[in-house]
Amino acid sequence: MRNKPVLLAVLAAAVFILGIGGGYFAGWYEHVRLPQASLLEAVKTQYGQTGEMVKQGKVVSAGPDSITMEEAGKTAALPVDSNSVFAVYNLGVKPSGVNCGADAYFKPGDQISAFVKNGRAVVLYRDARAGETQNQ
Repeated sequence: MRNKPVLLAVLAAAVFILGIGGGYFAGWYEHVRLPQASLLEAVKTQYGQTGEMVKQGKVVSAGPDSITMEEAGKTAALPVDSNSVFAVYNLGVKPSGVNCGADAYFKPGDQISAFVKNGRAVVLYRDARAGETQNQ
């Protein structure tokens, strides 16, 4: 019977410590782990959508209203229009709204990056070719 107060004190301390630990874990899970999991899922979804929209490959042909590119062995024709933006590293940009064909900026063999939305090239980019300068 002498150990009863000690046993109750140890039991009370254990319950107190378990309560603090359980509360900490529950708070961590609700405020840290669940938001991390939902953010990771959102990033995976967004990355998947972006991965479908960004294409990189080699120009097969370029015309006034379309550009055909080869990406990973697959050929795709991408329509372009006056709202398509063409960018060439350090040579400037054809802004949206200017009516100019893709053949003025891209030649067969150019490595390009394309941002594609609804099957249409929204932005096309290439590096400068050897010997190109800003004055050309």
